[in-house]
Amino acid sequence: AIERIRALILSPDIKDYCALFMIDVDHFKSVNDTMGHQSGDKVLVNTAKRVKELFRSGDVVGRVGGDEFVVFVCNVPDVGIIKKKAEMIVSSVRTHCCDGASEVSVSVSVGVAIFKAGESFEELYQHADNALYLAKEKGRNRFEFYADSMEKGSASRC
Repeated sequence: AIERIRALILSPDIKDYCALFMIDVDHFKSVNDTMGHQSGDKVLVNTAKRVKELFRSGDVVGRVGGDEFVVFVCNVPDVGIIKKKAEMIVSSVRTHCCDGASEVSVSVSVGVAIFKAGESFEELYQHADNALYLAKEKGRNRFEFYADSMEKGSASRC
């Protein structure tokens, strides 16, 4: 996924907005600890499926490790659509996992960064990660957009 994103940001075919979504399953360790690793694996598969269903076939959706996923969308005509996608990720994944006597809530935090021409993948990734960190800091089960106008590590809610 990362190599595909690197290639896309270098493409001369970018005409509209592009954005990187960093998605992290909230308190994922508690799923494994409470219900076991098999249930944890099911949560990851279900999360990936729900996220993938929200995006176009040409968008990049991938797991970057553990309970973290990335989505890269390009040529989106309006930032409002990107905001709507972030809202949809949060609401689509929110669920409860049950295994007989155990129940655990599953949610995600999402950080979003809008790509700017000339920006490297590493810079874009860091911006999305900063926004993700802020979403977690503000209570999880939400999204945050990175804002250049704010100090490093800060983002603003959209």
